[in-house]
This record gives sequence, structure tokens and C-alpha cells, in this order.
Amino acid sequence: MPDGLLDGLSVEQREESWQEALGESAYAMYVAVDDAAVLGFCAVATPSRDDDAQEGVAEIGAIYVEPSMWRTGAGRALMDVALADLRADGWRQVTLWVLAENQPARDFYSRFGLMPDGAEMTHAGSGATEVRLRGPIAT
Repeated sequence: MPDGLLDGLSVEQREESWQEALGESAYAMYVAVDDAAVLGFCAVATPSRDDDAQEGVAEIGAIYVEPSMWRTGAGRALMDVALADLRADGWRQVTLWVLAENQPARDFYSRFGLMPDGAEMTHAGSGATEVRLRGPIAT
């Protein structure tokens, strides 16, 4: 997300939003830590929140790794455990939304078999185009 959008976020509103999401049984949260430091997190929604989601489709609603920890394996570890749990629970596909212009993130997701499925939307806060990526949850 653009720095201006992130700078304008309210900590209190984000905290409230996350508390609501984490209180729902449809969400799982994975957190990468090193000692007491949080390196990143991955939030998974089951089923996908998309209006056109088919049965058996889960969604990675958010994944974030502290930039100083990029390319250390933290993101891969988060994705691996989230996908393994989804697979164990019988989910067949997973989707996620990413900014169209965020090529490094798209390259990362492609390593897990996630490719554009043709769906796009405009991010409300920034006006940027988001694309939906989709892939099978490999067995």
C-alpha cells in the first residue's frame, strides 16, 4: 500500500477491525516470531469472502512481513503453514488480492501457483487496481 494510505490509518480502528476478525471462527492467524519480535503474519479466511467464491475456496486475506525480514524465509514459512493447514482441512483452492503494480509480491505468490484469475477491483483507500490471484492447494 502507498505510504500515504498507511500513514493515514487509525491504530484504534485497525485494532478494532482485527479484534472483530480474530473473534470470528472463519479466520485463522499465523504469526512468524523470532524471540519476542513479530516478523510477519498471515490471515486466512475460510471460506473466501468474495461474492463469487465457489465451494472449497479459501482466501489469504492479508500477509505482511517486516521489510527488513524480506528474503529470509519468513514469508515462505507463513505461506507454507497456512496452505498446509488449508489442505489438511479439505480446502481445494485459495485466492488473494494484490495491487496490480506490486510485481515483487506477484512474483512471490506465483511460486505457490497463484495466478491472476481475471477478477479486478479498485482499492477503496488508494484508488489502485487490485487483481485476484488464485491457485490450487496442492496435495
